[in-house]
Amino acid sequence: MTIYHKHHIIPRHMGGTDDPDNIIKLTVEEHALAHKKLYEQYGKIEDKLAWQGLAGIVGKEEIIYTLMSVNNTGENNPMFGKSAIKENNLKWYTNGEENVYLPAGTQPDGYKNGRSNLKRRPASAETKEKISNSLKGNIPPNRIKVLSPNGEEFPSIKSAAKSLNMTVSKFRWMVEKTPDSGWIIQK
Repeated sequence: MTIYHKHHIIPRHMGGTDDPDNIIKLTVEEHALAHKKLYEQYGKIEDKLAWQGLAGIVGKEEIIYTLMSVNNTGENNPMFGKSAIKENNLKWYTNGEENVYLPAGTQPDGYKNGRSNLKRRPASAETKEKISNSLKGNIPPNRIKVLSPNGEEFPSIKSAAKSLNMTVSKFRWMVEKTPDSGWIIQK
């Protein structure tokens, strides 16, 4: 038994109507090919998804996901170029511990307008020690000198590596793995 579909000659997404003059009866295979031709001619994602869906290339979930993604991105997104805060006439209030967005003119007692003056919690002794340990052995770049085998002095590892057309990591590897290269990193 052959299954037939109703196909809009001018698709609804392109302004076509449900008028009987705009609808033809096609088999599922013909319907898929019709949308493939429309996609190739006009490049509309709706025709690509109709063709691939009818041909069994993509499933219904993927079609819905793609349409939702396409229809809600960029200029198609109803909030494109708008601020949810401005659109809803919200203001930012803070009491120094909590920030809230409320309709303009509804400032709660004890709250003030604008930026938060929330203070970061002081670091614990343990955190300070971890930070200190992680920085040990790191030398500020302005305290490093690199000497080439011919005695030329470079102000940084980067500049020395650049003189050899190498990346910094490749240069460091060369100096560490081949001490007889003559390059010296002074700390």
